[in-house]
Amino acid sequence: MIHFFRRIRRGLINQDRVGKYLLYAIGEILLVVFGILIALYINNANTKSQTEKEIISLFEKSLDELEQNIDRCNYVINLFRLRDSIYHLTMQDKITYEDYVLKRIPINWNVDMNTVDLDHNTILQLLNRENDIPFEFEEVFRSLKHLHNTRKTDINHFEKELIDVIKLNRESHNKYKWFPMYTEEEKQAYIEYLLNSDEHRIFAAEYKHSAVDGLAKFSLYYRRSAIQIYYELGELLESSNLNMDFNLAQNYSWMNGQWTSSEDLDHEITYEAKQFDVIGGKLSGWSNTFFDAGEWQLNMYILGLDNFGIKTKSNYAMTFTRMTKINDDLFHMVSNKGDTITYNRVFD
Repeated sequence: MIHFFRRIRRGLINQDRVGKYLLYAIGEILLVVFGILIALYINNANTKSQTEKEIISLFEKSLDELEQNIDRCNYVINLFRLRDSIYHLTMQDKITYEDYVLKRIPINWNVDMNTVDLDHNTILQLLNRENDIPFEFEEVFRSLKHLHNTRKTDINHFEKELIDVIKLNRESHNKYKWFPMYTEEEKQAYIEYLLNSDEHRIFAAEYKHSAVDGLAKFSLYYRRSAIQIYYELGELLESSNLNMDFNLAQNYSWMNGQWTSSEDLDHEITYEAKQFDVIGGKLSGWSNTFFDAGEWQLNMYILGLDNFGIKTKSNYAMTFTRMTKINDDLFHMVSNKGDTITYNRVFD
């Protein structure tokens, strides 16, 4: 082929047809340029396709990462709820010697090291490739970015604060003879310290501030955001292996039916799946609450995980910050004031 074009060029020159030769030369240059452009286009398309596959793979891996982090938050939140109860029992002098001896209450409840240990390795890889994010993933990417830069940063702060508090609590024990707690006598002396020492109450208060009011609270915020991202990302990836236990609809559908409360109120809790489409939204579910005389009506709103409210037509009457399910026929609601209401299912 090269020899063919050379013969044409040589013939044009020999015939002194310079104008046609120049046109031929220009055409040859354009063909070469055109060929280069096609090659570059194919190469760029292949590179873009490969890059998109890599980004999609990172998003798929981040689903597993989010699921693990949500589980870790659940563990920490439930653990510190128990520690919160122990703290209040401590301050009210309601813990007995037998509670510690029989291990109904952990003896080291405020010196154990418990942190969330969030894993953001894959999410961080995504954040470092912000310019490669496909258009349809840009919104969920921004949510992941906020989760990493804000929610995780808050948790890291309170984890460090909690670690410092626990270290101080442990160091304070060094001055006591019972500190090693190798013998039964030393363990008994430690229990007496837990029951009677004002210093222990001070350390307990500092622990509660960092663990319950800090780490557990911001773990709840992280979990709420992570759940929403988890389902939005799962929908974009058309994943069929999502853990639906995180879904509000899955968590609260069992509440359907007739209930009676410890305050002699009759309740009919109504569930509709369509109300749970926006996880953590303002209104995700409701129940109708009637007083005995039927003169007043209150609505119970499920505002999000661990966030409930009873509302009149104009104002909230009570906010619930905790719902504890005992079984499918019994649950407790704890208000923001610490009041507990027990609900029992009504059977026909």
